[in-house]
Amino acid sequence: MYHFKLKLLFLLLTASLATGCSDSNSSNNLADPGDMMMGDNTPATLTLNGNAADGYLRGATVCLDSDADRSCAGEATATTTAEGGAFSLTATAEEFASFPIITQVVAGTVDEDTVTENNPQGTPITEAQVYTLSAPPGSVATADADEDGTIDAAVFVSPITTLVENERQRLVANDPENSDALTQARASVAEQLEVENVDQLSEDYVAIQED
Repeated sequence: MYHFKLKLLFLLLTASLATGCSDSNSSNNLADPGDMMMGDNTPATLTLNGNAADGYLRGATVCLDSDADRSCAGEATATTTAEGGAFSLTATAEEFASFPIITQVVAGTVDEDTVTENNPQGTPITEAQVYTLSAPPGSVATADADEDGTIDAAVFVSPITTLVENERQRLVANDPENSDALTQARASVAEQLEVENVDQLSEDYVAIQED
């Protein structure tokens, strides 16, 4: 079960008004594994730096869901979020283009929205409150390769990206040959949320609100 905060939609719509309108077909510089190969056609390695949030989530488990079970159990590419919901994963471009990114909000995870002057460590999530967020495969934004051939990448995992991934999975279940499922899913969720720029679905709304 997803415990979405109503404020997330408000923040997203506020960000839409603040940044103005732009082309709803923008690609957000999404990763294309065909464009990220080494000179010998070896798949390039991506160092993916990301953040996971409802509010920023500290102590959550993040992984590539290579076996499509919506769990990080047994996943080789996994880590734990730090302050600010920050995490880093390393895999090939092909792997990031193929597998969703899962954030398991487990017992003990702290939503940093609960941090106050009187509660500086925040309130840990209980076993009864656990939930899972996700971001679609191929939803990483990429930068140029470093001298060592590693390509820097970034991703934001949130209830909004989870809506996109859920819609993408629904479309693929209805038509396994649908190669445009991610684009269609982003457009559908943007329409539902009345967001004109689909790139805002993957923006860090927490950082935007703090600016």
